[in-house]
Amino acid sequence: MVVIGILATDRERRVVGGIGSVFKTLLHPKMLVPLIAYVAWLGACVLAARHVGLWNAELTKPTLVWATFSGFALYFS
Repeated sequence: MVVIGILATDRERRVVGGIGSVFKTLLHPKMLVPLIAYVAWLGACVLAARHVGLWNAELTKPTLVWATFSGFALYFS
């Protein structure tokens, strides 16, 4: 039982450490500056589309889903 507890704790530490590594990488200026530029570009596109009547508040969820999955996949490729 003690061995299982130690292994589970070690595994959890590796998972948390891995997630921490991902966030540390994302916060590096070489990644953060283009990411901020991408979010600003997306916001500008939404504002422009809203101004001409192509976007409204009902499209918030689809916009966020697209930005999270498709948009970031394209960004990181």
